[in-house]
Amino acid sequence: MAKNEFDENKEIIEELKRLINKNFVGKEIEIEFMNRLHRGIVINETKNTFEIIEDEKIKKFIKNAIKFRVKIDEKWSKMVKGKYFTQRLEERLRQKVIFFKNPLLEE
Repeated sequence: MAKNEFDENKEIIEELKRLINKNFVGKEIEIEFMNRLHRGIVINETKNTFEIIEDEKIKKFIKNAIKFRVKIDEKWSKMVKGKYFTQRLEERLRQKVIFFKNPLLEE
């Protein structure tokens, strides 16, 4: 049975709920920036950036300019737009997740 748009949106919202309250520090991450894929470990997260270690170098990425996915509990999340995570973790925990557009890239 093919999934309809309602089911797909429901899955998207559940994925965002799963990610929105996670601490990404120490997690493995894949970041797509300027058509390049970067893979490393998150060492710091601010409101607007991720800092990762990739190939023994520290790299900083602006969340508004990236797409990313993280490995949580040995499972990769779906690729999401960084602009939906431009809050500190404590702000994300307080915020109710409501999206009117599909924030995942698999549109």
